[in-house]
Amino acid sequence: MRIVAGRFEPLHRRRKKGDLPAPLPEHRATKVAAVHGKRAKLYEKRQQVLDLGADALALLTEITHREPKLAGRRVEDLYALLERHGDEAMRAAIARAVRSGELTVAAVERALSTPSARRAQPRGHDGRQLALPSSRAESKGGPS
Repeated sequence: MRIVAGRFEPLHRRRKKGDLPAPLPEHRATKVAAVHGKRAKLYEKRQQVLDLGADALALLTEITHREPKLAGRRVEDLYALLERHGDEAMRAAIARAVRSGELTVAAVERALSTPSARRAQPRGHDGRQLALPSSRAESKGGPS
């Protein structure tokens, strides 16, 4: 689906009823940047991880109860993985960690390192995400 607003023209995949949200990475970063204060940014990052579904809720609940003082750091780690790998890969990795009973960031990282987790997130029929250049760093072509 293409949305045109002046000079902006992002492409989103069309969702079916019941599909979980899958915002563009640029929009995710903009939402975090729009809130003020360290705590508010952490809450927004946690919410974006929670938006991945019920398995993400189970993971975050376990992390928070197991090590409350480190929960903020764990949310930051999960959010960094979300930014790096995208929604679909994170959903699958979190689901694998929950199914294995190992509810840790390390388990999610291991699940992301498996070959099946390296698929790109679908973004429309032609694969473009934005018509404008992104301010994100370009890939050096090394291993993902």
